[in-house]
Amino acid sequence: MTRVFVTGGSSAIGQCVISRLIAFRCNVTALTHLQFLPAGLPVKTVAGSILEPESYKAAVRDAEVILHLAGLSHSDKQKQYDDVNTEGTRFLLGVCAPTAFFVYLSTRCAHPDGGEYAVSKLRAEQAVVSSGLRYAIIRPAEIYGTKASEGIDRMLQFALRYRVILDFHKHVSTTYAPISAQEVAEFLVKVALQPVRDKTVYTLCAERLWTANDICHELARFRRLKYFILPIPIRLLEVLLKMRIPMPFKRDQIARLIVSKSNDLSAARKDYGFNPKPFNEYIHTFL
Repeated sequence: MTRVFVTGGSSAIGQCVISRLIAFRCNVTALTHLQFLPAGLPVKTVAGSILEPESYKAAVRDAEVILHLAGLSHSDKQKQYDDVNTEGTRFLLGVCAPTAFFVYLSTRCAHPDGGEYAVSKLRAEQAVVSSGLRYAIIRPAEIYGTKASEGIDRMLQFALRYRVILDFHKHVSTTYAPISAQEVAEFLVKVALQPVRDKTVYTLCAERLWTANDICHELARFRRLKYFILPIPIRLLEVLLKMRIPMPFKRDQIARLIVSKSNDLSAARKDYGFNPKPFNEYIHTFL
């Protein structure tokens, strides 16, 4: 019975991961902070903060696998990203047993030019790499199906309500490679319980890139209604943010949209036969 320690277990992906771990008869311990797991799950919980390693040290030292899913994704302050995403990861790494296998949920936009969030995740990745532990880093693209009304799901909700697709562009339209929360969770569990290689980075994304125009055409084709594209220049958003005009998103989210990202699925496909579901199937289900 594999002993697994999970952070971020109360998130949509985290709950799916824990459910699958239980199905595989793992001994699961989850760190809980502001949110709690649903009642009735056969899971041990440790109340604490990722920034307070003494609160979870004993449980982590006993674990064979660490699934680090916790992270801060929306903030107006670089320090909050650094504290939770970078320093929190370092604290966790510091109390792992030297034989533990560390699985880190990062992001496809982890890049020096991806904004504060992306930089904090990149630094966390670097901490994992230099830890001396066996590890796997998972970099998902835009995640849909979390029921959190954000990102791709929020874009689709807006389109259904107003029949308008927002097209963020800087020179060219922003592209997306959406991946489902369920697929990410399933892949995390596979990597955690059936590691094929150590010290590997896996990118998870759709095989096909999608633009706002592509989404508009798919909605129109399936619903037989006319949808409209609303161009939103990134440069205009940057000016508005500099003027401190209130916006419905965080400052660094613009950088995440336009930063260069990898679409290389080869490692995930080779090691685990990863074959992402077509995004248009979700569009039809979402409707």
